Amino acid sequence: MKVAAKLTGQRFGRLVALSMTVPPSDGKRAHWLCQCDCGRTTTVGITLLRSGHTRSCGCARASDLAGRVFGRLLVLARAENSASGMVQWECACNCGRSATIKAQSLRDGTQSCGCLRVEAARSNGRSQKVTRIADMRTKRAPRPAPEKYLPIDEILSGLRIRTLRVLQRFDWIATETLFDILGLQEGERNACVTRIRFLAKTGCVEVDRSSWPYQYRITTAGRAALRAALNDYDQRLGEGVAA
Repeated sequence: MKVAAKLTGQRFGRLVALSMTVPPSDGKRAHWLCQCDCGRTTTVGITLLRSGHTRSCGCARASDLAGRVFGRLLVLARAENSASGMVQWECACNCGRSATIKAQSLRDGTQSCGCLRVEAARSNGRSQKVTRIADMRTKRAPRPAPEKYLPIDEILSGLRIRTLRVLQRFDWIATETLFDILGLQEGERNACVTRIRFLAKTGCVEVDRSSWPYQYRITTAGRAALRAALNDYDQRLGEGVAA
């Protein structure tokens, strides 16, 4: 404790050594509680005191920030130094809270007591929630497309409409029987088969290929398309569009 007796009351710049707070042990340097001329106290390592590296609580090198504004923060007055000896300031935030902030943090761009970060997180959370909802809606299985009927202009072809008219009279009808009822010659039969294939692709005709000759029948979609086509065809005849 001889060292303590020697340093107690000694002045180092603006600092006056008061008492030893951390005695030396396991190779660690002793630390002293010092009173600064500005009225604040600070803890300083004995090596820093003796070398002259630390000569104040920080007030000597701290510029006066009182009254300055940093974003939402208004600097009010000096606060106690941090545990590491860094200069701190009491600040009032626009949100109504007060905060003790290091001078270096203010210079580095701290703009609020933390409320800006909270608001940004909430806003980001809402936007992410909206994005997730939109993604969920996008990933939902698409609704089944409504049943498509053959376009009227496509079915008004004479052979197609004649074919559907014959098919609606039978449950199933064989190829040759259909040709005979339609009164098709040898050269016209290939054209009829082509039209039946077209009607089958549109869902108006169902084809049974399990045996030969193939069997055909009109579907519900085919009956609806035929009915619509005939109504439209009659309307065009009434308006003098088709003869």
